[in-house]
Amino acid sequence: MAADKNLIAGTRVMLEAGRDTSVSSFAREFNTILKSQMEEEAKETADIDRWLNKVGTPDNIRKIDESYRGEVENWVSTKQEEYIRLNKSYQKDQNLEDKRAAELIERQFMNLNDQLNQLQLDKEKYFEAGTKRKLKTGVLGSEWYVNNYLEKDDASTAGVVEGGFTISEDGMVMFGDDSFDSKKGNWNVKNTLAENFIADQFVAAKISGKKDGKTTSKSQFVRTNVVKKTLGSQDPEDILVLVQTDLNTEDDQNFTFAQQWASGDLKNPAFYDFKIDNKDFSETTLDERNNWMQNPDNKDKIVDLISMYVDNTREEIYNIEQQNSFNETNNMSFLDIPGKGLFVGGTNQTATRSSGETLLKELKEGKGKLTNFLGRSITFDPINDVYTTIYEGETNTYQGLEDFLGALGITDPAFNNLVPKKSKNDDNNGGKNDLPPNKNITLDLSLVTSTVNDNLFKRFEEVAPGFTFEKNPYNDSGSKRTSDKHDHYIITAPLNKGQTKAGTMKIHLNRSWNKESTRKRLEKFINNNRIQ
Repeated sequence: MAADKNLIAGTRVMLEAGRDTSVSSFAREFNTILKSQMEEEAKETADIDRWLNKVGTPDNIRKIDESYRGEVENWVSTKQEEYIRLNKSYQKDQNLEDKRAAELIERQFMNLNDQLNQLQLDKEKYFEAGTKRKLKTGVLGSEWYVNNYLEKDDASTAGVVEGGFTISEDGMVMFGDDSFDSKKGNWNVKNTLAENFIADQFVAAKISGKKDGKTTSKSQFVRTNVVKKTLGSQDPEDILVLVQTDLNTEDDQNFTFAQQWASGDLKNPAFYDFKIDNKDFSETTLDERNNWMQNPDNKDKIVDLISMYVDNTREEIYNIEQQNSFNETNNMSFLDIPGKGLFVGGTNQTATRSSGETLLKELKEGKGKLTNFLGRSITFDPINDVYTTIYEGETNTYQGLEDFLGALGITDPAFNNLVPKKSKNDDNNGGKNDLPPNKNITLDLSLVTSTVNDNLFKRFEEVAPGFTFEKNPYNDSGSKRTSDKHDHYIITAPLNKGQTKAGTMKIHLNRSWNKESTRKRLEKFINNNRIQ
C-alpha cells in the first residue's frame, strides 16, 4: 500500500512539473522520492526510540508485586503516547509549552521509578520488623498495612488492596485516597530505647524493694522526674509508638497504654483530669480519645501520662517486693540466718544465738528448770502446763506455752507449734495417742506459676490439707482493687492445738517473676502451720 501511494505521488509531481514521463525518467524520479520518504520514516522511528529511552518502563517495576504491574503499565503506556505527541509537536512548531510539558513527563517517570523502589523497601522493612517481633500489630492504623502490604491467603483476593493500587498523574503511588508517602515507615516499630528504659525502672524497683524489705515494713519509695525527663527528650513519633505498647508486661493484662487510657480503666483520676478538644473525658467517644492519643501535638501531655503510669507501677512493684521480702525475712527462723540472735519483742532485746538455741531445746524437752534467759529464771510445771518466771524480784505465771512466749514477745518461727514433751498436751501414755511424725513438705514450683483454677486448689489440698485460699480485695497500699481479675490471695492456715488464731499469709500466685522466692515463702508458711 505504501509503494502504491509513493507511485501515485511521484507521478503527480512529475506531471505537475511538466517533466519527462518516460519510463526511465519516472523510475529515476520515483527512486529519489521513495528514498527520501524512507529516510524520513527512519528518522521518525529513531526519534521515537530516542524519546522512549527517556520514558521507558520503570526499571523498578520488576521489584513490585505482579498484581501491581498492570496498573503501572497502563500509566506508562498513556504517558508515553502523550510524550511522543508533545515531542513531535515541538519538533514541528518549536512551541516551548510542548517542550516543558514533555520534560514534566520525564520527571513524572523518575518519580514513579523512585516510588516503586521505596514501596518495595518499605514492605521489606515491614516484614523484617514482623519477623523480629518488633512490629506492633493490632494497634491504631496497623490494619492499613495488613490490608495493603500482606498477601491474602485466599486466591480470589490475592493482590487486592484496600482502596486499590493506583498511580497519580504526577507518578506518585496511591492506595485509594492515601498516598504511599503518607504511610511509608509509619507501621509502628517498637520504641526499643524507651521500652528498655522503662523495663530497667521496674527491675530497679524490684531490687530496691527487696533490699528495703529486709530491714523495714514501711515503704521507702521515692518518686523522681527521671522518667518524664528521659521520655520528654524523644521525638513525638517515638512517643506515639510507645503508647501502643504494653508498658507493664509483668501484670496479668495484655493491653497497650493507649488502650488502657482510652477505656478509662486507669485507677488514678489524674489520668483523666484535663480537657480533650474542650470536652471532659467522659463526654468523648472512643474515636476522639484515640485520635487525641495519636496527635503529635499532644506529645508533652502524653509524656506526663506515661510518666505517671510508670511511676505508679514502679511504686506498686516496689511495695510488693518490699512486703514479700519483709514477710520472707520475718518468716525465717533465727536458726536459718547464720549469726542471728533471737529477738524478744517484750523487752525489745536480742538474745544471743546460743541462748536462743538453749531455750528452744529446753522448751521442746519440757525441762522443769530452765537455764536463765535474759535475766529470768524459768520453771515449768508439766502437770498443770504452767510456766513461772522470776525477773528482778517479780514472779509471773503463764498458762501454756503460747501465753508464755506471747508474754516474752517471742514470735520467731522456730518456736511455732512447740509441744513440750512431758506437758499435759503431750500424751505420753505409751505413745498411744502420739501423732505420727509430720515431715516438712517441698512445694513444686508449678504450684505458684500455674494458672489459678479449681485444679490448682485441688493440688494444694493434697499437699496442704486444711489451708484455705481467698482472693485479697486490697492492694498493699490499702486501696480496694477495681477488678477481681487478679491472682492475689490470702491463705489461712488450719488451727493447731492450743491456737486461738490461725496464721495468714498474702501471696501472689501465677507468677512470671520472683517465682522461686514466692515458692519458698509459701513452703515455709505451710510447714510452720501444718496440723501437727
